[in-house]
Amino acid sequence: MDTTARRVIETIGKYVDAPVRAVSRPGGGGTVGTQQVKQAKPDGYELLMASSGAVVTPPLTQDVGYQASDFTPIAQVADVSYVLVVRPDSPYKSFDEIVEYSKSHPGEITYGTSGPGSTGHLIVSALTDELGVEWKHVPFDGGASAVAAALGGHIEVAVPGLASTTGQLAQGVVRGLVSTGTESPEQFPELPTLESLGHHVAFRAAWIGLLAPPKTPDNVVKYLEAALKKVVADPEFVEAHKKESGEPPQFLGSADFGKRIQDETAVLKKIVDKGGL
Repeated sequence: MDTTARRVIETIGKYVDAPVRAVSRPGGGGTVGTQQVKQAKPDGYELLMASSGAVVTPPLTQDVGYQASDFTPIAQVADVSYVLVVRPDSPYKSFDEIVEYSKSHPGEITYGTSGPGSTGHLIVSALTDELGVEWKHVPFDGGASAVAAALGGHIEVAVPGLASTTGQLAQGVVRGLVSTGTESPEQFPELPTLESLGHHVAFRAAWIGLLAPPKTPDNVVKYLEAALKKVVADPEFVEAHKKESGEPPQFLGSADFGKRIQDETAVLKKIVDKGGL
Protein backbone atom coordinates (compact mmCIF):
# COMPACT_ATOMS: atom_id res chain seq x y z
CA MET A 1 0.00 0.00 0.00
CA ASP A 2 2.62 2.56 1.07
CA THR A 3 4.94 1.67 -1.79
CA THR A 4 2.19 2.00 -4.38
CA ALA A 5 1.02 5.30 -2.92
CA ARG A 6 4.55 6.72 -3.06
CA ARG A 7 4.93 5.64 -6.67
CA VAL A 8 1.62 7.24 -7.61
CA ILE A 9 2.61 10.51 -5.92
CA GLU A 10 6.02 10.51 -7.59
CA THR A 11 4.38 10.13 -11.00
CA ILE A 12 1.15 12.12 -10.80
CA GLY A 13 3.04 15.41 -10.56
CA LYS A 14 3.59 15.15 -14.31
CA TYR A 15 -0.14 15.20 -14.95
CA VAL A 16 -1.74 17.63 -12.45
CA ASP A 17 -1.32 21.38 -11.98
CA ALA A 18 -0.72 21.29 -8.25
CA PRO A 19 1.91 19.92 -5.87
CA VAL A 20 1.07 16.53 -4.38
CA ARG A 21 2.35 15.17 -1.09
CA ALA A 22 1.62 12.13 1.06
CA VAL A 23 0.44 12.45 4.64
CA SER A 24 0.55 9.19 6.56
CA ARG A 25 -2.30 8.67 9.02
CA PRO A 26 -1.55 5.36 10.77
CA GLY A 27 -3.94 3.74 13.21
CA GLY A 28 -6.85 1.36 13.23
CA GLY A 29 -5.67 -0.54 10.18
CA GLY A 30 -6.17 2.54 8.02
CA THR A 31 -9.48 3.60 9.53
CA VAL A 32 -8.06 6.77 11.14
CA GLY A 33 -7.00 8.28 7.83
CA THR A 34 -10.17 7.06 6.16
CA GLN A 35 -12.32 8.79 8.77
CA GLN A 36 -10.39 12.02 8.24
CA VAL A 37 -10.96 12.10 4.50
CA LYS A 38 -14.66 11.41 4.93
CA GLN A 39 -14.92 14.68 6.85
CA ALA A 40 -12.72 16.69 4.45
CA LYS A 41 -13.94 19.42 2.14
CA PRO A 42 -14.96 17.86 -1.23
CA ASP A 43 -12.74 20.09 -3.38
CA GLY A 44 -10.23 17.51 -4.62
CA TYR A 45 -7.34 18.69 -2.45
CA GLU A 46 -7.60 16.13 0.35
CA LEU A 47 -7.92 12.59 -0.96
CA LEU A 48 -7.62 9.01 0.25
CA MET A 49 -5.20 6.51 -1.24
CA ALA A 50 -6.25 3.29 0.40
CA SER A 51 -6.89 -0.41 0.03
CA SER A 52 -10.14 -2.28 0.33
CA GLY A 53 -8.89 -3.57 3.68
CA ALA A 54 -9.29 -0.08 5.12
CA VAL A 55 -12.41 1.03 3.26
CA VAL A 56 -14.69 -1.95 2.69
CA THR A 57 -13.98 -4.49 5.41
CA PRO A 58 -13.89 -2.49 8.70
CA PRO A 59 -17.47 -1.11 8.45
CA LEU A 60 -18.73 -4.70 8.07
CA THR A 61 -17.23 -5.82 11.37
CA GLN A 62 -17.30 -2.72 13.59
CA ASP A 63 -18.54 0.85 13.92
CA VAL A 64 -15.84 2.98 12.32
CA GLY A 65 -17.93 6.01 11.44
CA TYR A 66 -18.13 5.44 7.71
CA GLN A 67 -19.31 3.05 5.00
CA ALA A 68 -17.54 2.28 1.75
CA SER A 69 -20.46 3.90 -0.08
CA ASP A 70 -19.73 7.24 1.63
CA PHE A 71 -16.74 7.95 -0.59
CA THR A 72 -16.52 9.21 -4.15
CA PRO A 73 -14.46 6.74 -6.22
CA ILE A 74 -11.80 8.32 -8.43
CA ALA A 75 -9.92 5.33 -9.84
CA GLN A 76 -8.32 2.01 -8.99
CA VAL A 77 -4.61 1.76 -9.69
CA ALA A 78 -3.75 -1.80 -8.64
CA ASP A 79 -4.96 -5.23 -7.64
CA VAL A 80 -3.34 -6.88 -4.62
CA SER A 81 -3.11 -10.61 -5.18
CA TYR A 82 -2.35 -13.24 -2.56
CA VAL A 83 -0.63 -16.60 -2.82
CA LEU A 84 -1.12 -19.82 -0.90
CA VAL A 85 2.30 -21.16 0.07
CA VAL A 86 3.62 -24.26 1.84
CA ARG A 87 7.06 -25.27 3.08
CA PRO A 88 9.31 -26.84 0.39
CA ASP A 89 9.02 -30.34 1.88
CA SER A 90 5.25 -30.20 2.26
CA PRO A 91 3.46 -33.37 1.15
CA TYR A 92 1.11 -31.18 -0.91
CA LYS A 93 2.70 -30.64 -4.30
CA SER A 94 -0.26 -28.82 -5.84
CA PHE A 95 -3.41 -26.97 -4.89
CA ASP A 96 -5.56 -29.80 -6.22
CA GLU A 97 -3.81 -32.26 -3.90
CA ILE A 98 -4.50 -30.25 -0.77
CA VAL A 99 -8.12 -29.71 -1.82
CA GLU A 100 -8.62 -33.44 -2.36
CA TYR A 101 -7.13 -34.22 1.03
CA SER A 102 -9.40 -31.61 2.64
CA LYS A 103 -12.52 -33.25 1.28
CA SER A 104 -11.90 -36.43 3.23
CA HIS A 105 -10.21 -34.80 6.25
CA PRO A 106 -12.36 -31.79 7.21
CA GLY A 107 -10.75 -29.32 9.58
CA GLU A 108 -7.28 -30.87 9.45
CA ILE A 109 -5.70 -28.30 7.12
CA THR A 110 -4.60 -25.18 9.02
CA TYR A 111 -3.87 -21.89 7.29
CA GLY A 112 -2.33 -18.69 8.59
CA THR A 113 -3.11 -15.09 7.70
CA SER A 114 -2.33 -11.65 9.10
CA GLY A 115 -5.41 -11.77 11.32
CA PRO A 116 -9.18 -12.23 11.58
CA GLY A 117 -11.01 -10.29 8.90
CA SER A 118 -7.81 -9.68 6.92
CA THR A 119 -7.91 -9.92 3.15
CA GLY A 120 -6.16 -13.29 3.22
CA HIS A 121 -8.67 -14.61 5.74
CA LEU A 122 -11.62 -13.43 3.67
CA ILE A 123 -10.18 -14.84 0.44
CA VAL A 124 -9.72 -18.30 1.97
CA SER A 125 -13.16 -18.10 3.60
CA ALA A 126 -14.68 -17.46 0.17
CA LEU A 127 -12.48 -20.12 -1.43
CA THR A 128 -13.24 -22.93 1.03
CA ASP A 129 -16.93 -22.11 0.84
CA GLU A 130 -16.81 -22.36 -2.96
CA LEU A 131 -14.89 -25.65 -2.75
CA GLY A 132 -17.05 -27.11 0.01
CA VAL A 133 -14.07 -27.89 2.27
CA GLU A 134 -13.23 -26.97 5.85
CA TRP A 135 -9.88 -25.43 6.82
CA LYS A 136 -8.92 -24.15 10.26
CA HIS A 137 -7.88 -20.49 10.44
CA VAL A 138 -4.84 -19.56 12.56
CA PRO A 139 -4.40 -15.76 12.83
CA PHE A 140 -0.98 -14.12 13.17
CA ASP A 141 0.24 -10.54 13.59
CA GLY A 142 1.33 -10.34 9.98
CA GLY A 143 1.87 -12.29 6.79
CA ALA A 144 5.57 -12.83 7.56
CA SER A 145 4.70 -14.50 10.87
CA ALA A 146 2.26 -16.82 9.08
CA VAL A 147 4.94 -17.80 6.56
CA ALA A 148 7.41 -18.47 9.39
CA ALA A 149 4.83 -20.72 11.07
CA ALA A 150 4.33 -22.66 7.85
CA LEU A 151 8.08 -23.10 7.43
CA GLY A 152 8.28 -24.32 11.01
CA GLY A 153 5.60 -26.94 10.39
CA HIS A 154 3.11 -25.34 12.77
CA ILE A 155 0.52 -24.79 10.03
CA GLU A 156 0.12 -26.30 6.57
CA VAL A 157 -0.55 -23.17 4.51
CA ALA A 158 0.28 -19.45 4.76
CA VAL A 159 -1.56 -16.78 2.78
CA PRO A 160 0.70 -13.74 2.32
CA GLY A 161 0.39 -11.01 -0.26
CA LEU A 162 2.22 -11.80 -3.49
CA ALA A 163 4.33 -8.64 -3.20
CA SER A 164 5.71 -9.65 0.18
CA THR A 165 6.69 -13.18 -0.81
CA THR A 166 8.19 -12.88 -4.30
CA GLY A 167 11.73 -13.16 -2.92
CA GLN A 168 10.94 -16.32 -0.97
CA LEU A 169 9.22 -17.86 -3.97
CA ALA A 170 12.16 -17.04 -6.23
CA GLN A 171 14.69 -18.52 -3.79
CA GLY A 172 12.63 -21.65 -3.15
CA VAL A 173 12.17 -20.82 0.52
CA VAL A 174 8.46 -21.53 0.08
CA ARG A 175 6.48 -23.37 -2.58
CA GLY A 176 3.54 -21.58 -4.13
CA LEU A 177 0.39 -23.64 -4.66
CA VAL A 178 -1.85 -21.05 -6.29
CA SER A 179 -2.16 -17.32 -6.86
CA THR A 180 -5.41 -15.40 -6.44
CA GLY A 181 -4.51 -13.00 -9.26
CA THR A 182 -6.12 -12.86 -12.68
CA GLU A 183 -2.87 -14.01 -14.34
CA SER A 184 0.21 -15.92 -13.24
CA PRO A 185 3.02 -13.51 -12.28
CA GLU A 186 5.56 -12.93 -15.05
CA GLN A 187 8.42 -14.20 -12.88
CA PHE A 188 6.43 -17.29 -11.83
CA PRO A 189 4.61 -18.49 -14.96
CA GLU A 190 4.35 -21.98 -13.47
CA LEU A 191 2.28 -20.69 -10.54
CA PRO A 192 -1.39 -21.38 -11.41
CA THR A 193 -4.22 -19.01 -10.62
CA LEU A 194 -7.53 -19.96 -9.07
CA GLU A 195 -9.24 -19.03 -12.33
CA SER A 196 -6.92 -21.23 -14.39
CA LEU A 197 -7.80 -24.17 -12.12
CA GLY A 198 -11.51 -23.52 -12.63
CA HIS A 199 -12.26 -21.92 -9.26
CA HIS A 200 -14.32 -18.77 -9.76
CA VAL A 201 -14.15 -17.32 -6.25
CA ALA A 202 -16.40 -14.41 -5.31
CA PHE A 203 -13.54 -12.55 -3.57
CA ARG A 204 -9.95 -13.14 -4.64
CA ALA A 205 -7.95 -9.90 -4.33
CA ALA A 206 -7.84 -6.52 -2.68
CA TRP A 207 -7.54 -3.23 -4.53
CA ILE A 208 -5.58 -0.01 -4.12
CA GLY A 209 -7.24 3.14 -5.33
CA LEU A 210 -7.94 6.81 -4.87
CA LEU A 211 -11.15 8.03 -3.26
CA ALA A 212 -12.50 11.46 -2.45
CA PRO A 213 -14.82 12.79 0.25
CA PRO A 214 -18.59 12.48 -0.22
CA LYS A 215 -20.22 14.78 -2.76
CA THR A 216 -17.02 15.60 -4.65
CA PRO A 217 -18.07 17.40 -7.90
CA ASP A 218 -17.98 15.49 -11.19
CA ASN A 219 -15.49 17.89 -12.80
CA VAL A 220 -13.00 17.22 -9.99
CA VAL A 221 -13.52 13.46 -10.31
CA LYS A 222 -12.97 13.53 -14.06
CA TYR A 223 -9.80 15.63 -13.74
CA LEU A 224 -8.23 13.30 -11.19
CA GLU A 225 -9.44 10.17 -12.98
CA ALA A 226 -7.75 11.30 -16.20
CA ALA A 227 -4.51 12.02 -14.34
CA LEU A 228 -4.50 8.59 -12.71
CA LYS A 229 -5.14 6.90 -16.03
CA LYS A 230 -1.95 8.52 -17.30
CA VAL A 231 -0.07 7.47 -14.17
CA VAL A 232 -1.03 3.80 -14.58
CA ALA A 233 0.08 3.92 -18.25
CA ASP A 234 3.36 5.68 -17.45
CA PRO A 235 6.20 3.28 -18.43
CA GLU A 236 8.35 4.13 -15.39
CA PHE A 237 5.42 3.60 -13.03
CA VAL A 238 4.48 0.32 -14.70
CA GLU A 239 7.99 -1.12 -14.43
CA ALA A 240 8.48 0.03 -10.84
CA HIS A 241 5.11 -1.35 -9.77
CA LYS A 242 5.73 -4.70 -11.45
CA LYS A 243 9.12 -4.97 -9.76
CA GLU A 244 7.77 -4.12 -6.32
CA SER A 245 4.44 -5.93 -6.35
CA GLY A 246 5.06 -8.86 -8.67
CA GLU A 247 2.20 -7.88 -11.01
CA PRO A 248 1.27 -5.02 -13.36
CA PRO A 249 -0.97 -2.15 -12.26
CA GLN A 250 -4.69 -2.51 -12.91
CA PHE A 251 -6.66 0.64 -13.77
CA LEU A 252 -10.38 1.05 -13.31
CA GLY A 253 -12.10 4.36 -13.96
CA SER A 254 -14.50 5.99 -11.54
CA ALA A 255 -17.66 4.20 -12.66
CA ASP A 256 -16.10 0.71 -12.82
CA PHE A 257 -14.20 1.28 -9.59
CA GLY A 258 -17.41 2.32 -7.85
CA LYS A 259 -19.18 -0.79 -9.12
CA ARG A 260 -16.34 -2.99 -7.87
CA ILE A 261 -16.60 -1.44 -4.41
CA GLN A 262 -20.37 -1.90 -4.38
CA ASP A 263 -20.20 -5.53 -5.53
CA GLU A 264 -17.33 -6.33 -3.18
CA THR A 265 -19.19 -4.87 -0.21
CA ALA A 266 -22.15 -7.15 -0.87
CA VAL A 267 -19.94 -10.23 -1.27
CA LEU A 268 -17.88 -9.52 1.85
CA LYS A 269 -20.97 -8.86 3.94
CA LYS A 270 -22.15 -12.40 3.16
CA ILE A 271 -18.73 -13.84 4.04
CA VAL A 272 -18.50 -11.86 7.28
CA ASP A 273 -22.06 -12.72 8.33
CA LYS A 274 -21.63 -16.42 7.55
CA GLY A 275 -18.31 -16.62 9.39
CA GLY A 276 -19.49 -14.60 12.36
CA LEU A 277 -16.51 -12.23 12.04
